[in-house]
Amino acid sequence: MLTHNNILASERAYCARLNLTWQDVFMMPAPLGHATGFLHGVTAPFLIGARSVLLDIFTPDACLALLEQQRCTCMLGATPFVYDLLNLLEKQPADLSALRFFLCGRYHNPQKSGT
Repeated sequence: MLTHNNILASERAYCARLNLTWQDVFMMPAPLGHATGFLHGVTAPFLIGARSVLLDIFTPDACLALLEQQRCTCMLGATPFVYDLLNLLEKQPADLSALRFFLCGRYHNPQKSGT
């Protein structure tokens, strides 16, 4: 069973491990009704006093524009988000120099790997 203290401990460890501070700007494309969206898009930034940029609905165009405009430093989401953003960046360059990392899980895409 997850308790309030479990969640806080987990998010504090997440922030510490990734060296996140109040100066970071989180991009959260996942909905807040999803554990990822709520924990890493609301709870973690709240704990360290950072800003969070939220998307109502993920679209690569909107996400890329906000990443650039808001100078987001970190992003966490599903691998298809990375895939869509990289495809868009090939056609529409953007200044993502503030982005330190995009954290995601593994996703096997047979079309890209040739298997």
